[in-house]
Amino acid sequence: MTELTISTAKVDSAIKEILTEYAANVQDVVVTQTDKAAKELKTLIQSSAPKRTQKYSRSWRIKLTEDTSFRYSKTVYSNKEYPLTHLLENGHALRRGGRAIGKVKAYKHIAPSFEEIQKSYVKNIQEEIIKLL
Repeated sequence: MTELTISTAKVDSAIKEILTEYAANVQDVVVTQTDKAAKELKTLIQSSAPKRTQKYSRSWRIKLTEDTSFRYSKTVYSNKEYPLTHLLENGHALRRGGRAIGKVKAYKHIAPSFEEIQKSYVKNIQEEIIKLL
């Protein structure tokens, strides 16, 4: 029987190389899934937004918020019609006071879209990381 001897320095470097490669693959998965989720969220918000004029639903954009070795995030936002987001999502009082039934009701379109995408985002990342193993 032949005996195989490996120095601890070689084992350390081999483990370090494997873990570095795994971390890079996980980071790629997170970047890919974040980009995909941001696009899906933008599309979902645009499709469920009130459409009295197309101006509001077309105003949604995606921007890269943070890109470091430990964090990657994108923000989905309304660039020109941002004052309307809170009013449409939560409803508002009339200019003359009070709340008229049915006139300024809340059009929930951001929160439900976010919750739907968030569930699939976490599930997709978990599935992709399991495939790496």
